[in-house]
Amino acid sequence: MKKERKTELMKKGWSKEEIKNAEDIIEDRKLHDKSRSMLRLDRILFWGILFMMAVGNALVAFILIPLLLVFNKLVMNLFVIVIGFSIGVLFNFLIWDIEEHLTRKHHLIAALSIPILALFNMYFIVKASNAINILFDISEVKGDPVTVSALYAIAFLLPYLWTLFVNKKIKKY
Repeated sequence: MKKERKTELMKKGWSKEEIKNAEDIIEDRKLHDKSRSMLRLDRILFWGILFMMAVGNALVAFILIPLLLVFNKLVMNLFVIVIGFSIGVLFNFLIWDIEEHLTRKHHLIAALSIPILALFNMYFIVKASNAINILFDISEVKGDPVTVSALYAIAFLLPYLWTLFVNKKIKKY
Protein backbone atom coordinates (compact mmCIF):
# COMPACT_ATOMS: atom_id res chain seq x y z
CA MET A 1 0.00 0.00 0.00
CA LYS A 2 1.30 3.45 -0.88
CA LYS A 3 2.49 5.73 1.88
CA GLU A 4 -0.07 8.42 0.96
CA ARG A 5 -2.90 5.89 1.28
CA LYS A 6 -1.61 4.75 4.69
CA THR A 7 -1.47 8.36 5.89
CA GLU A 8 -5.00 8.95 4.63
CA LEU A 9 -6.28 5.87 6.47
CA MET A 10 -4.52 6.90 9.67
CA LYS A 11 -6.21 10.32 9.43
CA LYS A 12 -9.53 8.50 9.19
CA GLY A 13 -8.77 6.74 12.45
CA TRP A 14 -7.34 3.41 11.28
CA SER A 15 -4.76 1.85 13.55
CA LYS A 16 -1.44 0.50 12.28
CA GLU A 17 -2.69 -3.04 12.91
CA GLU A 18 -5.82 -2.44 10.81
CA ILE A 19 -3.75 -1.01 7.97
CA LYS A 20 -1.34 -3.96 8.16
CA ASN A 21 -4.30 -6.36 8.13
CA ALA A 22 -5.74 -4.64 5.04
CA GLU A 23 -2.35 -4.86 3.31
CA ASP A 24 -2.14 -8.57 4.15
CA ILE A 25 -5.62 -9.19 2.76
CA ILE A 26 -4.76 -7.39 -0.48
CA GLU A 27 -1.47 -9.27 -0.82
CA ASP A 28 -3.15 -12.59 -0.01
CA ARG A 29 -5.71 -11.91 -2.74
CA LYS A 30 -2.90 -11.47 -5.24
CA LEU A 31 -1.20 -14.68 -4.12
CA HIS A 32 -4.33 -16.83 -3.91
CA ASP A 33 -6.42 -15.71 -6.86
CA LYS A 34 -7.86 -19.18 -7.49
CA SER A 35 -10.36 -17.96 -10.05
CA ARG A 36 -7.52 -16.24 -11.91
CA SER A 37 -9.79 -13.21 -12.22
CA MET A 38 -6.85 -10.80 -11.91
CA LEU A 39 -5.13 -12.51 -14.84
CA ARG A 40 -8.29 -12.34 -16.94
CA LEU A 41 -8.90 -8.74 -15.96
CA ASP A 42 -5.35 -7.73 -16.90
CA ARG A 43 -5.67 -9.45 -20.26
CA ILE A 44 -9.02 -7.80 -20.96
CA LEU A 45 -7.47 -4.49 -19.98
CA PHE A 46 -4.49 -5.15 -22.26
CA TRP A 47 -6.66 -5.83 -25.32
CA GLY A 48 -8.93 -2.93 -24.43
CA ILE A 49 -5.94 -0.60 -24.22
CA LEU A 50 -4.64 -1.85 -27.58
CA PHE A 51 -8.04 -1.21 -29.14
CA MET A 52 -8.29 2.26 -27.57
CA MET A 53 -4.77 3.14 -28.73
CA ALA A 54 -5.61 2.03 -32.27
CA VAL A 55 -8.75 4.19 -32.25
CA GLY A 56 -6.83 7.04 -30.61
CA ASN A 57 -4.09 6.90 -33.24
CA ALA A 58 -6.69 6.99 -36.00
CA LEU A 59 -8.39 10.01 -34.40
CA VAL A 60 -5.08 11.84 -33.95
CA ALA A 61 -4.15 11.15 -37.56
CA PHE A 62 -7.55 12.42 -38.73
CA ILE A 63 -7.33 15.56 -36.58
CA LEU A 64 -3.90 16.30 -38.05
CA ILE A 65 -5.27 16.82 -41.58
CA PRO A 66 -5.98 20.57 -41.23
CA LEU A 67 -2.66 21.11 -39.49
CA LEU A 68 -0.75 19.28 -42.19
CA LEU A 69 -2.31 21.63 -44.72
CA VAL A 70 -1.10 24.85 -43.10
CA PHE A 71 2.29 24.02 -41.56
CA ASN A 72 5.56 24.09 -43.46
CA LYS A 73 7.54 20.84 -43.57
CA LEU A 74 9.78 21.55 -40.58
CA VAL A 75 6.94 22.62 -38.28
CA MET A 76 4.77 19.77 -39.53
CA ASN A 77 7.49 17.19 -38.82
CA LEU A 78 8.21 18.65 -35.37
CA PHE A 79 4.51 18.70 -34.56
CA VAL A 80 4.09 15.09 -35.66
CA ILE A 81 7.09 14.07 -33.51
CA VAL A 82 5.68 15.85 -30.44
CA ILE A 83 2.22 14.34 -30.93
CA GLY A 84 3.67 10.87 -31.54
CA PHE A 85 5.88 11.08 -28.47
CA SER A 86 3.01 12.34 -26.29
CA ILE A 87 0.69 9.54 -27.34
CA GLY A 88 3.58 7.08 -26.94
CA VAL A 89 4.08 8.22 -23.33
CA LEU A 90 0.38 7.62 -22.66
CA PHE A 91 0.54 4.19 -24.31
CA ASN A 92 3.68 3.32 -22.35
CA PHE A 93 2.08 4.33 -19.07
CA LEU A 94 -1.04 2.27 -19.73
CA ILE A 95 0.81 -0.85 -20.85
CA TRP A 96 3.33 -0.87 -17.98
CA ASP A 97 0.61 -0.11 -15.45
CA ILE A 98 -0.97 -3.54 -16.06
CA GLU A 99 2.30 -5.40 -16.53
CA GLU A 100 1.79 -7.87 -13.68
CA HIS A 101 0.41 -10.63 -15.89
CA LEU A 102 1.83 -9.62 -19.26
CA THR A 103 4.31 -11.89 -20.97
CA ARG A 104 6.86 -11.27 -23.70
CA LYS A 105 4.18 -12.22 -26.23
CA HIS A 106 1.93 -9.40 -25.00
CA HIS A 107 4.78 -6.90 -25.15
CA LEU A 108 5.71 -8.03 -28.66
CA ILE A 109 2.10 -7.67 -29.79
CA ALA A 110 1.90 -4.20 -28.26
CA ALA A 111 5.28 -3.12 -29.63
CA LEU A 112 4.42 -4.20 -33.18
CA SER A 113 0.69 -3.77 -33.69
CA ILE A 114 0.11 -0.19 -32.55
CA PRO A 115 3.12 1.40 -34.31
CA ILE A 116 2.36 -0.48 -37.53
CA LEU A 117 -1.23 0.69 -37.37
CA ALA A 118 -0.03 4.22 -36.59
CA LEU A 119 2.33 4.06 -39.59
CA PHE A 120 -0.52 3.13 -41.93
CA ASN A 121 -2.86 5.73 -40.40
CA MET A 122 -0.34 8.53 -40.79
CA TYR A 123 0.63 7.42 -44.29
CA PHE A 124 -2.95 7.56 -45.54
CA ILE A 125 -3.74 10.77 -43.66
CA VAL A 126 -0.73 12.54 -45.20
CA LYS A 127 -1.76 11.22 -48.63
CA ALA A 128 -5.30 12.52 -48.01
CA SER A 129 -3.92 15.84 -46.80
CA ASN A 130 -1.81 16.17 -49.95
CA ALA A 131 -4.84 15.33 -52.12
CA ILE A 132 -6.92 17.99 -50.33
CA ASN A 133 -4.03 20.41 -50.74
CA ILE A 134 -3.92 19.81 -54.49
CA LEU A 135 -7.71 19.91 -54.83
CA PHE A 136 -8.13 23.25 -53.05
CA ASP A 137 -4.66 24.66 -53.84
CA ILE A 138 -4.14 25.61 -50.19
CA SER A 139 -0.36 25.72 -50.10
CA GLU A 140 2.67 24.59 -52.02
CA VAL A 141 3.99 22.50 -49.15
CA LYS A 142 3.33 18.79 -49.47
CA GLY A 143 4.27 16.29 -46.80
CA ASP A 144 6.07 13.09 -47.63
CA PRO A 145 3.78 10.33 -46.30
CA VAL A 146 6.63 7.91 -45.63
CA THR A 147 8.73 10.45 -43.71
CA VAL A 148 5.84 11.76 -41.63
CA SER A 149 4.63 8.23 -40.86
CA ALA A 150 8.11 7.08 -39.87
CA LEU A 151 8.66 10.12 -37.64
CA TYR A 152 5.33 9.53 -35.91
CA ALA A 153 5.93 5.80 -35.39
CA ILE A 154 9.49 6.31 -34.09
CA ALA A 155 8.41 9.09 -31.72
CA PHE A 156 5.48 6.93 -30.59
CA LEU A 157 7.74 3.95 -29.83
CA LEU A 158 10.54 5.84 -28.05
CA PRO A 159 9.00 5.90 -24.54
CA TYR A 160 8.08 2.21 -24.78
CA LEU A 161 11.52 1.19 -26.02
CA TRP A 162 13.19 3.31 -23.34
CA THR A 163 11.23 1.51 -20.64
CA LEU A 164 11.79 -1.86 -22.27
CA PHE A 165 15.54 -1.68 -22.85
CA VAL A 166 16.94 1.01 -20.58
CA ASN A 167 14.79 0.31 -17.53
CA LYS A 168 14.63 -3.42 -18.40
CA LYS A 169 11.12 -3.78 -17.04
CA ILE A 170 10.06 -6.79 -19.10
CA LYS A 171 9.72 -10.08 -17.25
CA LYS A 172 12.06 -12.87 -18.23
CA TYR A 173 9.75 -15.82 -18.99
